[in-house]
Amino acid sequence: MFVFYNPTTLAIDHVVHMAPPNYAAFLATRPDLTWVQTDLKLSPKEIEILPNKTVGKRVAMTLTPTLAKAGLESTVAGIPPGAAITFNGAVQGVMDASGLLEFTPATAGVYKITITCTGFIKEELSLEILA
Repeated sequence: MFVFYNPTTLAIDHVVHMAPPNYAAFLATRPDLTWVQTDLKLSPKEIEILPNKTVGKRVAMTLTPTLAKAGLESTVAGIPPGAAITFNGAVQGVMDASGLLEFTPATAGVYKITITCTGFIKEELSLEILA
């Protein structure tokens, strides 16, 4: 797969899985683009160009319930196995194969979960926990 992007803004313009025969002529009309090749087979919504000009996959995390309350268990799903998990700046460990982070916030406030994993874009999820 080839990802074409603006080298200044890193904004993805388009993705090509296999170039059509006249593609070189088309690219000649777009000198504002550069490209990177990747083995990832994803849509443009699932990837991002990283500052080092490589392709990173987005982490598709979901929170259940969507409205979190103190004293009630919350679950964040979709975390890649092996991802480092940081909760409010403190390292909590590494995600297991389940991809589920379950926690029960004791008090109301804003919590920040950071997920870092090789091959994925660093993601931060801010949660407002209600009383």
